[in-house]
Amino acid sequence: PCVPDDLTFDYIRNNYDVPCNEMAFALDYSTVEPLRILLDSQFSVAVVGKKEAARANVVRTLLVDVAENLFDRPAEVAIIDGMTRELAEWADQPFVTSYCSDGSELGVVLEDLDMRLAGRYDRVRDEGLEALADEPYLIVVVHAGDALAIASESKETVDLYNRMAKQYAAMRVLFVFS
Repeated sequence: PCVPDDLTFDYIRNNYDVPCNEMAFALDYSTVEPLRILLDSQFSVAVVGKKEAARANVVRTLLVDVAENLFDRPAEVAIIDGMTRELAEWADQPFVTSYCSDGSELGVVLEDLDMRLAGRYDRVRDEGLEALADEPYLIVVVHAGDALAIASESKETVDLYNRMAKQYAAMRVLFVFS
């Protein structure tokens, strides 16, 4: 297998079958197969690398995928950006429901999301997973190092996130930490 010289979304779309409930965001260089995020079951993804690394580019790739697939895969995105505001160009997109560059807002975002997911959880308990068929994917992008530091100081925030990870993993929610 050979990695193409110009790797684009069109190339991935035209050469790989990526189901609607998955996001392909890169190619594995050893297998030349897409690296995928399983939106129906994966609760969180961490984008890691050196501080100078292009972690924001990986997040932008995911946001482009969301934008290009809104018709087939509706999504709502909350972005907690860093003080450098590397993702500010996404703030006005129609699928971005909230954008801030203050890491201390993570707790507020979690509380709002918890209320929405509790409603979904009740519907799924009563009706089964089919109740999620018309629900958008809820994606929280945390691109602010201080957000995690601030949140980790609050036992309530850490407990809320841990409970959400256990209880709501199948509720069409994804956290992207970069």
